Amino acid sequence: MTPFLRIHYDNVVQKDLVLTTHPRVYMEIVKPTKLLLFTRKISTDDYSVLASVLALECVSQQKPWLLRSGTLISRKVIGCKITLRNKNLYKFLFNLNFRVLPRTKQFEGFRFLGCSDIFAFSLRDMLSFEELVPFIKFFGDLGYLHCQLHCYTKNNNDMLLFGRSIFLCML
Repeated sequence: MTPFLRIHYDNVVQKDLVLTTHPRVYMEIVKPTKLLLFTRKISTDDYSVLASVLALECVSQQKPWLLRSGTLISRKVIGCKITLRNKNLYKFLFNLNFRVLPRTKQFEGFRFLGCSDIFAFSLRDMLSFEELVPFIKFFGDLGYLHCQLHCYTKNNNDMLLFGRSIFLCML
């Protein structure tokens, strides 16, 4: 079954981008490639790292990779990350758009990083995800959830149009 947001992207967003950006070839249309979700908590407490690993696994239904520090704390685990592509990417974005962001109290907003093809945002309250609410005792002190949406694009204007089209109700 194709996620709703993928159908919306194929039928509405791509046509809108063609009309507004006037690309020369089809490959110039902005297309999401991957979504990185990660948590970073610089602490030596193994319980908080385990809580962030379990929270990311509950939210995305995938096993996360562990992030290790450089030379600061002798290669200790400081967080975890997940890369979502294709169907999982659109499923997560749909969940984020219509279930999580309307319930979020402290949303940091959308921003561009140094590159023109990365759209980033942070969620301060990870308990906005319905999957984590029954386990509030374990996930009560989680840190930020950082998200980076990577796309094929050449400039910031195309990325801004894409962001407005995908995050309909939030921009």
